[in-house]
Amino acid sequence: MNSRHGIFSKRISFYGFDLKNDYILEGEKGRYNVFRNNQVTGEKKLLGEFKLGVPGRHNALNATASLVASMAAGVSF
Repeated sequence: MNSRHGIFSKRISFYGFDLKNDYILEGEKGRYNVFRNNQVTGEKKLLGEFKLGVPGRHNALNATASLVASMAAGVSF
């Protein structure tokens, strides 16, 4: 599979607060929106939102990682 980071045998998804990621996280203070970034057109599509009862951007990133992995396994968001 060709990727913007080389050739990999597995699908690799990048996520985080940066607009260059495949999945973009926006929000703060426990309320976040997750977007799917179209790398070709640059358009963002809102996938959904989530709320966390624990503070910190690192916790939001961990929650996003579990969402991305779940969607890759076929779970809808």
